[in-house]
Amino acid sequence: MAVRCAMSTNYAVKLVSRRGHVYKSFASLCDGIAADLRARSAILEGEIVCLDRREHSLLNELLYHRGEPCFYAFDLLWLEGETCGGCP
Repeated sequence: MAVRCAMSTNYAVKLVSRRGHVYKSFASLCDGIAADLRARSAILEGEIVCLDRREHSLLNELLYHRGEPCFYAFDLLWLEGETCGGCP
């Protein structure tokens, strides 16, 4: 599930779909992201996935909330007030 992860200046994380839907059912995942990020504010793009032991994605586990969701970030768009579009 492709999402943007937005962390505001009060360390609140939101997972937002490309169409603007805020996913409220991943509160524990948001808490984990907030604890792991070492930034006051950031926007990342990535995927929410559930994985098996071989790290293969299990879509049904994610859709039916049977597995442990993880956030895989693949792009940092904004960090601490600066755009990261040209960053390596």
